[in-house]
Amino acid sequence: MNNTLHKPNLETANPSPGLLEKFKQLCTVTQLMRMFGACAVIVSMSLFMLKGWSEGNDISRYLKLLAQTGLLTGVGLALTFIVKETKGARVFFGLSLFSVVANFTILGALIYSMTQWDGGLIDYPSMMKWVVIDPLSFTPVFFGAIALLAMVTRFSFAIFARRIAGPLTIGFLLCCSILLIPVRSSLAVCLIVSASVLGALWLIKRFTGVENFVLTRESKAALALLLLPPSIMLIRALSLYQIDAVMVSCLSGLVYLALRFWIRQLEDANTLSKTVQIAQYVVSLMFSAALIELIPYAGFALESLAFVVVFYLLVYDQIKVSHDASANAWVLNVSVFLVVFGCLWAALIHPGLLPKFTSLLAAVGGFALIHTARERVAMNQIAALSAKAGLIGSTVLLVIRLVDVVNLSNWMLIGLLGITLIVAASLYERFGLSLKRRR
Repeated sequence: MNNTLHKPNLETANPSPGLLEKFKQLCTVTQLMRMFGACAVIVSMSLFMLKGWSEGNDISRYLKLLAQTGLLTGVGLALTFIVKETKGARVFFGLSLFSVVANFTILGALIYSMTQWDGGLIDYPSMMKWVVIDPLSFTPVFFGAIALLAMVTRFSFAIFARRIAGPLTIGFLLCCSILLIPVRSSLAVCLIVSASVLGALWLIKRFTGVENFVLTRESKAALALLLLPPSIMLIRALSLYQIDAVMVSCLSGLVYLALRFWIRQLEDANTLSKTVQIAQYVVSLMFSAALIELIPYAGFALESLAFVVVFYLLVYDQIKVSHDASANAWVLNVSVFLVVFGCLWAALIHPGLLPKFTSLLAAVGGFALIHTARERVAMNQIAALSAKAGLIGSTVLLVIRLVDVVNLSNWMLIGLLGITLIVAASLYERFGLSLKRRR
């Protein structure tokens, strides 16, 4: 009995890798090989778009990229039907879809060299120039390339998402077609990119709701490719053209929408949800600041008023979408505090009437925001105190400024002060009681 208890376990003392461990090691090695191979192909296509191959004109250079797309698809077919290995084949089919986007990007550059809808060519770096010398020879190349790219796209999506391959192909080609539009101005690019992203998100929502459609890793990647063409268009605009308020507002707005979509998927309150919501909050500040720069002939007072309205609406949208009550409390308290005291400070240093009205609106808007978000916020004491202080301070500043402007007599001053106090009391009774109950 004792010999059995104290008998050493030779298998534990000298472990040897079994068949399962060897298979796991083999899978790890092959996955790394596929990953580095895919990265090498993507780098190759990127370098081609920047430099190309020096032989021949730009059309012959483009044909080499088109041949590379066909080669990727051909290798995937060979692995599928000859080698009978599907994992590597899926990598090649995925790379062929990336190559489709690269092809549309180069076709768009070639089209822009012939016609421009926004006033003329831009002085590109030499490595980014693609020029069509003979439009007649480019026409058959263009239509032949579109036909080939459509077939490659249809076949690749049949591998990744067979049930929605047809409509997904049409949606993907429509998204890629924005790269062919011969415009480069920031306003046109922002409008096209925004419409494309919204359309892609709508398509993703529709496709994920298809009956009997299973969201696998491959199908998720296929749906995500719908966002690649507008991303390429936006990156091209950021790298080649001047970044202005239009571009910043568009970029920050798209990032806000992406984070908003992400937050809606996070149902549990955790560190990730708080981090994403804080990032969305910072982006909303950037978007509000960039958006008011687009108002023509607007002074400081009008810009401040527009900022308060836009930012409060975005804060309400964030609180409405989020499921994290503590993060909502942080967003609400910080927002009302910053906006109310920022506007109150502006009302103190600026002599005009509009900053005083803006400060009053910021305080009233703070009360309204607290009232509408009371069910989704854990604590609102800081926001409530800030709104009360802003209401009192802005009311006093407004009355003083009105007296200074109108030069009223003492009895009118007393009457105006009484009216203001009655209105302030009504606002407090409307929103203040719910605030007390909330605490």
